[in-house]
Amino acid sequence: MSPAEMEVYLRRHRQRSALASVALIVVASVVWFSLLYGVSTFWLWEARAQHQQALIEYQDAAARLRRWSAEEGRND
Repeated sequence: MSPAEMEVYLRRHRQRSALASVALIVVASVVWFSLLYGVSTFWLWEARAQHQQALIEYQDAAARLRRWSAEEGRND
């Protein structure tokens, strides 16, 4: 292989290597942000479910308090 051919080969190899590096960075970024989106979405849904449960418990306690207050009013 002549020096000119070697130079062409090395230049193409560097170009392919650079392209592969860019592709790897793009794929890693997509995977990273997909995982980040998935985890944050799960966290938000979990927080929403806990909020809904707390709201139901609060409403149940408020209803029990109203019933208790009504019963105490009748007993006086």
